[in-house]
Amino acid sequence: MLRILLDENFNHRINTVTKYANERLRSGEPMAGVVIVPEDMAIGVAVEELAILIACSEPEEIENQVKYIPI
Repeated sequence: MLRILLDENFNHRINTVTKYANERLRSGEPMAGVVIVPEDMAIGVAVEELAILIACSEPEEIENQVKYIPI
């Protein structure tokens, strides 16, 4: 599943998502994985980067990780 957050609270949400994802990882709880996209990245570039990540990765390679793009 891919969820994209785009709104006026973007930075706050990214900080919150990253914080809770890292807490889950430290506690050993499983998670699907999180991909962080910079707010100032052009949407076309973001879509390309996500497409590359999806095409070049198996789902289990992203599980339990926080990834940042650009790759």
